[in-house]
Amino acid sequence: KSVLLLDKLAEAASAEGFTIRSPRDNKMRSGLLCVDFPGAERAEAALLRRKIHVDYRPSCGVRISAHFYTTEDELLSIIPELKRLRRRK
Repeated sequence: KSVLLLDKLAEAASAEGFTIRSPRDNKMRSGLLCVDFPGAERAEAALLRRKIHVDYRPSCGVRISAHFYTTEDELLSIIPELKRLRRRK
C-alpha cells in the first residue's frame, strides 16, 4: 500500500513542478519520498506546526512517508501545503 501511495504522491508532486529526489522506480526506493523545492528547508518547520510530520534533509528536500494507516487523501493533502510554502522565484 505504501508503495502505491508514494507512486501517487510522486506523480502529483511532479505535476506541480516539484523535484523528486527519490528513485522513481519503487524497487529502488525506500518507504519515503524526497520532494525538493525552493524554500524546502523553511517549509519543514511550517509543516510541523501544522501537525504534518516530515523531515528536511539537504540535497534531498522534504522527506514524506506513507504508512499502512495513511489514506490517499491524507497523503495527497500535503501537495497544496507544499505549493503554499514553495518560495517563488
